[in-house]
Amino acid sequence: MNYITSIFPKVSFLLGIFLTVFIFLTKNNLGKNKCVRYSLGATTFIYSLLSLDTFTTANKFKLPIIIWYTSYILFPFIGFLFYKFSTCLTLKSIKGKKYLLMLISYSIIKSAFFFYAIGKVDRVEGFTNPIYLNFFGFEFILASSINIIFLYKSYVIFKETHLVIDLDRRKNIYFKWIDLLLKANMLLIIAVLVEVVLALFDYDLIPELFKIEPVLYTLFFFVLAYSLMYYPVFALTGDYEDLPSEEKYKHSNLSDSSELFNKIDTIVKTEKLYLSPKLKLNTIAKKLNCPVPYVSQAINENQKMSFTDYINTFRIEEAKKKLLVKNPDTIFAIAIDVGFNSKAAFYYAFKKLTNMTPTEFRKKNLESV
Repeated sequence: MNYITSIFPKVSFLLGIFLTVFIFLTKNNLGKNKCVRYSLGATTFIYSLLSLDTFTTANKFKLPIIIWYTSYILFPFIGFLFYKFSTCLTLKSIKGKKYLLMLISYSIIKSAFFFYAIGKVDRVEGFTNPIYLNFFGFEFILASSINIIFLYKSYVIFKETHLVIDLDRRKNIYFKWIDLLLKANMLLIIAVLVEVVLALFDYDLIPELFKIEPVLYTLFFFVLAYSLMYYPVFALTGDYEDLPSEEKYKHSNLSDSSELFNKIDTIVKTEKLYLSPKLKLNTIAKKLNCPVPYVSQAINENQKMSFTDYINTFRIEEAKKKLLVKNPDTIFAIAIDVGFNSKAAFYYAFKKLTNMTPTEFRKKNLESV
């Protein structure tokens, strides 16, 4: 058992750092959106620091205080970063600044206590006064709760997001890895939370619990590594630039996409395909008898936007008309009528394309009449 617990932390830290570098540098696996890579890479980096910190603390190794401080301060940001990753991956716009400001303010308070308490503790032997240990424990519970809230918000986003293409059986299995990744993240935070609660009841458990924690990080990293290898980002964005290189090469015979785009644009408008919430790239590809990547490429090259944004522009224009009638339907009813499958998705798209909410749009335009 001691041999296993001594190996896992090293594997965990090295794997975490490797994945962090890989995520920051890769483009083929996570699409073109830098926000997706940077937010997930930052999450992985924090977990790597936590793994190193807990192991060295349990084994009474001294590390520079900056490592202890950094892992302690950054822990509450894990949930927010994964939430940011989720919103960027699903092309959702959020007011992340207010959340970030709250977390920074919280971190400033934590920093003040940290540098006050650090004079009362021996990093190897631990706290001589249990009051400080209790404070760190309860603060860790609060930080874990913050992370869980953001992870739940991520779950809601993925639940409300629908794919823009029909996946074959193999790719559909790969797609479900994002669900596993989210659950693994949630379970990891909960496990660490339980660990802290147990430690508050029995301080003698801390060294053993800290030896187990890196094992959990290692398992999470393996789940993350597998999901990164196969996750079909293109199925969420419909953006030709997010296709894996081998798929682009396989369908690289479309030299002039303008003619195809004109056909796409005509069929979408005349048949009002955008009013169907089940509309996917496959639908248009079948009608025009061409490969799915060609449809995405034509839209991307001629409109400079993804399939989702392209279709949503028509939906939003229809919604604007409905919002300006004398007695408009509810926002939810309008959202469903114009092709959205949820009120939240409608709000995200409306805000993204008009820089205002549906209510703000209606109020502004009625005042100008």
